[in-house]
Amino acid sequence: MKGVYFVTCREANAVKIGFSVEPRARLPEIQWGCPLPLTLEAIVPGDAQEEKRFHHWFAEERITGEWFRLCEMIELVIERNAVPHLTGLKREYKPRGGRPKKWHRMSAEEKYAALLAEREVA
Repeated sequence: MKGVYFVTCREANAVKIGFSVEPRARLPEIQWGCPLPLTLEAIVPGDAQEEKRFHHWFAEERITGEWFRLCEMIELVIERNAVPHLTGLKREYKPRGGRPKKWHRMSAEEKYAALLAEREVA
């Protein structure tokens, strides 16, 4: 199952958001270059464009490359798309026109609701 994967390094409060045709096969490759334990926590069905959308959505949390700071919003995406429960949200996230103007004032729950609303429109 191809999709956007969320690999966390909880000790560093970081998450790698990437795309792969075989997301489960990516963990050993990523772990090989990292001295801290990593966990594949979520897979969101989609393609490379979906990955770019997530990167855009979480741009303020970027550490470097595909690594982002674990924040409430990312935790919610992980929770709702956890690997053992791949029956969660299946529709692709397609942002329209960027983030809401009041994005920085919204709670994580409000941001996730906005993400879901955009999915419903798509």
